[in-house]
Amino acid sequence: MIKSKLLAAAAALLICTGCAHSGGDPSGYYEEPDSAESAASQASTESLESADSSAAESKADRSDKAEEADMYDVSPIAEAYRAGDPSALSEFDREIYEKAAAVLDEIITDNMDDYEKELAVHDYIVYNVTYDEGSLSAIPNPAEHCDDPYGALINGKAICKGYTTTFRMFMGMLSIPCGTVHSSDATGEEHAWNTVKLDGSWYYVDCTWDDPIPDSAARPVIHTYFNVSREEIETDHVLPDGCPDTESAANSYYTRSAVKIADLGEIYGAAKDALAQDRRDFVLLFDESTGITLDGVDAIDDIYEPESKALEKKLNGLAAKMKKDGLANNCFLDVRRVQTAEGIGLYVEMHLFTD
Repeated sequence: MIKSKLLAAAAALLICTGCAHSGGDPSGYYEEPDSAESAASQASTESLESADSSAAESKADRSDKAEEADMYDVSPIAEAYRAGDPSALSEFDREIYEKAAAVLDEIITDNMDDYEKELAVHDYIVYNVTYDEGSLSAIPNPAEHCDDPYGALINGKAICKGYTTTFRMFMGMLSIPCGTVHSSDATGEEHAWNTVKLDGSWYYVDCTWDDPIPDSAARPVIHTYFNVSREEIETDHVLPDGCPDTESAANSYYTRSAVKIADLGEIYGAAKDALAQDRRDFVLLFDESTGITLDGVDAIDDIYEPESKALEKKLNGLAAKMKKDGLANNCFLDVRRVQTAEGIGLYVEMHLFTD
């Protein structure tokens, strides 16, 4: 059944309410100047003495910004990993480092590009971290270290700051430029999420809102807030000054995961392929032969009501086919138009019920 509103987005609004605000204005955007790219650029334009001085100032600046944003400073861990030398880390950071390094050994392969590495990190976090529901209680009882990578990776529980700093740490370890947005959602609740730079364009990532409450084992991952544009994230996130624009859709999730079909009968195959990859969402692009045209409409938060009876029939028929194949007892779909590098596509999120 096609639903007329995005349940995932509505549910996500409940998730960030545990990002406890410690006082003052948390709003800010912070880019971590710790990538190998920035280090190489600095070394090529400054003398060794000047570079050493600048590096010291950069570390101090990062520490000040982390404190200002009430975020855990993950730059020492990222720097130690890139240098291959964790000896200077505190015992606390060393434990985080060892767990994070083991995770990267498990999920990253040499043939991956930066997008694929980022996706692997996002999916690992969403799969293995549980949102700390104690922070949502009327009388908050947050888990220990829920706002830093220790809570996320070692204890397995985090709030938005824990998800955000963990993602940022992994990106720093992989030398992928990454930033932190510390602001609020559209309801005014404090929240934090990330930016990431791929092939010269910035995208927005919110691991917290891609991790539903309640959590459940062996559930496929969704990517509603993975590598979306500034325009898309602004529909339900408040961006402070300084946040970058998105210049390209080439490395958006919608573009990189899109499947172009020449026949509507291929929709079920796209759905099964997504589930086989532990995803419960997929993006469709329609060849002219299908007779489906999505261009010329607002792609941002625009709920898709099928103009084509044939398309509507195929989408609604997914539930019956999945039940027949033993994939789910019931299935509801959230469907909306999205922008890809090849034009307007159809984003389909599957809500599967096995009981």
